[in-house]
Amino acid sequence: MTGDAANSNAMGIIEEAGESFDQWDSILSGNRNKFGFGYVVKNNPDPKVEHATARVQEAEFFENTPPYSTDLVQYTDRFGTENLMKALSIRLTEQIKNSLPEIIRKITQQALSVDAQLSRLPEPPTGNLPRIVSSQIKNLSNDVRIHVTGGTPDKPFQKQWNELVVKFRKTLADSRPVLVLPKASEMIKESIHIDSDSDVDDPPDNIHSLGRDTTKKNRHSESPNSPITPRKQRPVPNVPISTGFAKRFELAELRDLIDSGQKCLPSLVDPLVSERMSKISMQHWESLTTEFLESTVRMCESLVAARCDKACAPWQRTAMYTRVRRICEAYLSCIVEEQKLAVRRSLAVELYKASTYDEEGFTKSKEKVLVALKEARHLNRAKIYVMEQEQSTGKSVNAQVRAERAGRINEMRLGPDPYDKEIDLMATVRAYYDRAFSRFVDNVALGIQFELFGKLQDGLEGWLTRELGLEDIDAHERCESLLAIEPAILAQRDRLVKKRKQCLEARKTLDDLRRPFGSIGDQPMSGT
Repeated sequence: MTGDAANSNAMGIIEEAGESFDQWDSILSGNRNKFGFGYVVKNNPDPKVEHATARVQEAEFFENTPPYSTDLVQYTDRFGTENLMKALSIRLTEQIKNSLPEIIRKITQQALSVDAQLSRLPEPPTGNLPRIVSSQIKNLSNDVRIHVTGGTPDKPFQKQWNELVVKFRKTLADSRPVLVLPKASEMIKESIHIDSDSDVDDPPDNIHSLGRDTTKKNRHSESPNSPITPRKQRPVPNVPISTGFAKRFELAELRDLIDSGQKCLPSLVDPLVSERMSKISMQHWESLTTEFLESTVRMCESLVAARCDKACAPWQRTAMYTRVRRICEAYLSCIVEEQKLAVRRSLAVELYKASTYDEEGFTKSKEKVLVALKEARHLNRAKIYVMEQEQSTGKSVNAQVRAERAGRINEMRLGPDPYDKEIDLMATVRAYYDRAFSRFVDNVALGIQFELFGKLQDGLEGWLTRELGLEDIDAHERCESLLAIEPAILAQRDRLVKKRKQCLEARKTLDDLRRPFGSIGDQPMSGT
């Protein structure tokens, strides 16, 4: 007999063949031939003797036979079949106790896996099917309503919608019409954005005169050393740069538009010219509005799909799920088309005619824009004037000095602006654009909230009820057909139900088995 790691959980049995073993003391004490849980000595009586009699005879043998009754008496608990059975029982109990937690864990995991699979398989329909379907449809409709109206804690739909409207409004605001002031040198254009949200494209310093009489007489009527009346220079802060959608009007183009209109009094411009310019300035609205509406529709589609998946989760393997999804998609498509028509009407109204009854508000807006445009135009002409003076004297200065001199040039020095009428026309168009785009965004956004969102949250339940025929005479038969489960799925569900039952029974047995050992390996399991 030799020690073996593979036998660390085993117990050796020595069958008594004689009355003495010189080495038994060292073997039974574990100092020699180590083996698992040690050794037990048996005495095999006459095989013809009954079991009970044999056990009595075996006990008498170890009690009266040396060396078991003398030198090895300290190992009495290792002698005989009864002690062997007792030792094996103790070892088995300890092994079971140590193994129970892992066994319970595996059984619990298996049961949870079965529950997860069963949750994805619908139960066979029973009871009042139209009422059951109606209840789920109502839950779906309420869920959509809660999200649309911002009833959820984090309000994801409302937050995303508000961000979308703000972005739409900013895009239209940043694409206001722009006045372009050309450079005399090679007609290169440079953008300068001015106060009061008005945009003007202004040339740099190295340009020739534009917009005033540059005859020799006028150029030399004033000496470079003539006193200059100080003029307060207004700051020209930056505002957001216009987007690529903005219509850019040049002064020459504005003059051509004025000349193409009906002749009026010298100081007046044909109203049809400003209306035409307003329409030109708003041509890009259609593409931006379409993009805004498509983004809104995608939000609604995503919301309805997610809410439908949640409400109809028990039906995902039935025809009812597909039918409900298609009805929701058809309803959304229907109300979206209606909304598109409404938005097109709003856009058509804005493009039809430039009109506002808020004369006071429009006048204030134009005055603000006109001041900013004239300020930028004056600064542009002043730079030209200073550079002409440099050219006439042959003395150049740095940009900082040139800017300071330009800031001190007053209107009297420059004279009347030949493009004054064009500047006034641009202020009119820009002021109307500001009022029109703000009005348009408000109307479109409010219309979507009232019509698209309103119908989505209030009309979905009725539409589903009608399309599913839940109030028809044959509603039960129709629901039963749509909720019917495929035979293969039913068979799979039956197998899982049986497996779950086996897991529960096994767990119950394990609980009974572990009860004497106290709470070991406690893990909750559904259905226990």
